[in-house]
Amino acid sequence: MNRGTGRPRTARTARTALGRLSMLAGTALMAGGLALRLGLVAVPGLGAGASPGPVAVASALPPDASIPVLDPASAAPSTPAPTAVPTPAPTPAPSATPDITAPPGVTWFADEFDAVAAWPTGDLEWLTTTVEGGRYRIEARETDLPVFVLAAAGEGSPGANLVISAPLEIGGSTDPRSAAGIVLEAADGMRFVVLLGVDGRVSVYRDSLEAFDGLASGTIDRPAGLVDLRLTLADGVVTATVDGRPVVSAQAAIEPVAVGLAVWAVGGPATVSVDRYEVWSLP
Repeated sequence: MNRGTGRPRTARTARTALGRLSMLAGTALMAGGLALRLGLVAVPGLGAGASPGPVAVASALPPDASIPVLDPASAAPSTPAPTAVPTPAPTPAPSATPDITAPPGVTWFADEFDAVAAWPTGDLEWLTTTVEGGRYRIEARETDLPVFVLAAAGEGSPGANLVISAPLEIGGSTDPRSAAGIVLEAADGMRFVVLLGVDGRVSVYRDSLEAFDGLASGTIDRPAGLVDLRLTLADGVVTATVDGRPVVSAQAAIEPVAVGLAVWAVGGPATVSVDRYEVWSLP
């Protein structure tokens, strides 16, 4: 670990030095609620495999369309038609604002951080975490690699079709590569991770224990304050949504047995504040 430089070593050296480090604080997941592991990753947007998502631009007219021109002589009637008194149209009802907090399925796990419960707190070596003011706060030390915190979130699995919502705020870091997000973990240790960067980059990664691969990425405006980051897993596709707007999708074959948070502090410490964490099983 090159903590001083903030740059990863080679994959072979890093894997040897860290031994695919799996730090457990307390007991196992169901009892202690913590799983920390560092995996070799590329900087978001700079790593191999990361590619910008497609952007579609809609136009009102096709490129070769022409605007018809009316003949004024044929358009004007010889005798003026009587003026009709228009009937006032009914005032349309205001469109409803989508409620991005509405449960999309059956609740499998939910924590509003009113008290210490399913998430580990205290000094966790790479992190210091607290529950206060209805938030789960993570003070992350600078690392070359991302850190994962898993919750003691129930028994079994929420299934292969699910939605996770984690309204969060990233602060304390001026490095645009710092990021935080949501992680899914399978029984064999494989993980899918959705990260929202300080610069607005949204990326999907797969951690297969042998490699940390960037699957897809997209961008939004630089996030300011609390934003609702959602991960939707449906029919083998994981989709990242920010404040109700789908940003990026990737193939993801996984039936998770654990869920949690991912934090990546690049170039200096970072602070992540999570307002709540909810998991819904989809039919």
